[in-house]
Amino acid sequence: MRTHRAWGAFLLFFFLQDFSSAEGVPVLREERDLSPAERVKWNALKAEANPLLRGRWDPKGRQPASPESVAVDNLAMKILARLREDKTLSASPVRLKVRSLGGRVALEGVVNDAAERALIEKKVRRMKEVKELKSFLKIKTSNADFFGG
Repeated sequence: MRTHRAWGAFLLFFFLQDFSSAEGVPVLREERDLSPAERVKWNALKAEANPLLRGRWDPKGRQPASPESVAVDNLAMKILARLREDKTLSASPVRLKVRSLGGRVALEGVVNDAAERALIEKKVRRMKEVKELKSFLKIKTSNADFFGG
């Protein structure tokens, strides 16, 4: 394994040498001086010499988010938006986190009283995208609960 890395480092160094100088002295070339084809080879050699860089130049590593992950984010945002639109809930401070995965929703945070907790749970359960709801909402005991103190 070490031999492989050593050869990769040597090849990388050798590849970066420019033997076209007038004095015949090898000059280290910079990446920006490389042509696109040379840059691809250079990146492959760098990834070979350092395995931690392998996924860095992989075109699949820069794909947009999958539809499933976008749907998860959209469900959590949709729940929070609906709760903010409600005039009775938006009038009182509520600290709320929403997590969702495949229609399963978890509510975490602090609410003012049991009625408010029941109202939030009821509104979330009514949404057609929500298949299962787990509530970890706590009732406020002091103002410090809202401010993390």
